[in-house]
Amino acid sequence: MKHLIALFALTALVLFAGTASAQDLGPCKEAAATHCSGISPGKGKVARCLKKHIDDLGMRCKLHLKGAKDNMTAACQPDYAALCEGKGGLKACLRNNKEKISEGCKASIKKLP
Repeated sequence: MKHLIALFALTALVLFAGTASAQDLGPCKEAAATHCSGISPGKGKVARCLKKHIDDLGMRCKLHLKGAKDNMTAACQPDYAALCEGKGGLKACLRNNKEKISEGCKASIKKLP
């Protein structure tokens, strides 16, 4: 189940993280500028870039990324259980149910860097 939740979080990050602004990066703003300056924001590109450089990130940035993911996982778990669990591919299920996801889940997804 832990792996399923982690997969859900990563999939949601890829599907919805394109809306992150510079302020959402918080303590990762400098790391994004250093390691991901050539990356155009959108579709989770900056988050994927930061993940590739995880060993180069400071502790505050790592904690920020983990906290955002944990908050999103907690906020979206009921949506996942109700809409997607046991219904085939997670990515397709989330995409197909994007309109049905709770406001709390949508808000937490938008806060992901």
